[in-house]
Amino acid sequence: MVDRLEAELKGNFTVIRLDVGSKLGTYAREKYGGGFVPLFLVINSNGEEVFRHSGSVPKPEKILSLRL
Repeated sequence: MVDRLEAELKGNFTVIRLDVGSKLGTYAREKYGGGFVPLFLVINSNGEEVFRHSGSVPKPEKILSLRL
């Protein structure tokens, strides 16, 4: 399901997957207050969080509607 989301967002968003058990994943989880896995964040070019969805894979339309 994440593969499908990534494919549908291609060209509009860069998808980065992090292992929550890795050093980088731990840092990101602490920085952005991640709780439930999976956690999907959209960060704009200013480094600000503009979308958060956890517990399931969000619908691509929801992310694409952000028009970033």
